[in-house]
Amino acid sequence: MTVSNPEHSNNAFKGMSKEDLDACEYILGELSETLGFDAKSAFERMRRGESLTQALGLPAQTSDAMYAQAISQFNAGNTNVALQLFRALTVLAPNTRDHWLGLGICARIKDQSDLARIALQTATSLSPDTPAPLFHLCELFCHMSEWANAGEYLIKFDACEESSEKQKLKAEMQRLRTLIEMRKNG
Repeated sequence: MTVSNPEHSNNAFKGMSKEDLDACEYILGELSETLGFDAKSAFERMRRGESLTQALGLPAQTSDAMYAQAISQFNAGNTNVALQLFRALTVLAPNTRDHWLGLGICARIKDQSDLARIALQTATSLSPDTPAPLFHLCELFCHMSEWANAGEYLIKFDACEESSEKQKLKAEMQRLRTLIEMRKNG
């Protein structure tokens, strides 16, 4: 549906065709009337390269506050609420690894494997040399009994430089390593 359009390569609409942009603008115009805010103005600001947060005029710390709330909800066992907050965060600040990581973890817990895979792969693409998304992808593929994919992420995890993040995950990764090896050999 989308076609790369160089005119929009440096902003929020990267990769969208003119038809897609026109459709978005129309939908936002409709939302403006329904919701009572100037979505068309926000759309124009995004066309000029502003993020959604900037275009909506939200304070810079909005995503930080939402992230803290998402973590709090997750830690309290409110995975549904945390998932929705992380989903919103991926829209407001789509270039932040931890927003996608949180969404992926929540989606995995809720057995939404496709969403989990997409979110965790996005986290990995944003920060390819960090172990947390690789660990969670390995875990997801083990859960899905996709042992070859799990093994690939195990290798990528092993290749990450030593860090406190990697150290925290090593014991759990060893458990997954054992599971993967058992499935390969048995």
